[in-house]
Amino acid sequence: MGTEYRITFEELPERAALDGVLRAQPRFADFDAAWGSYNFRLHGAAPAMPHAEARIDDDGVYFCDYADDGSIFTALQAALSARWAIAVRALE
Repeated sequence: MGTEYRITFEELPERAALDGVLRAQPRFADFDAAWGSYNFRLHGAAPAMPHAEARIDDDGVYFCDYADDGSIFTALQAALSARWAIAVRALE
């Protein structure tokens, strides 16, 4: 379990544009097509489970930070807000 967020957009960008931003993140490790999950890892050894993951869906982007250090989410939030008007909500 990790810290979960929902990122929504004033106007939802095209999936290809979101895909490009997610893949351009410095901690992006791989894409799991079976789950539609963009996996992120901190530096060092790559554990079986990613440190964070994001998924694009019809409402925006779901993000879960398993490492709970916030650095991956902070970088992603900055990259998205540099291009689009976003709102972030922590999920419980």
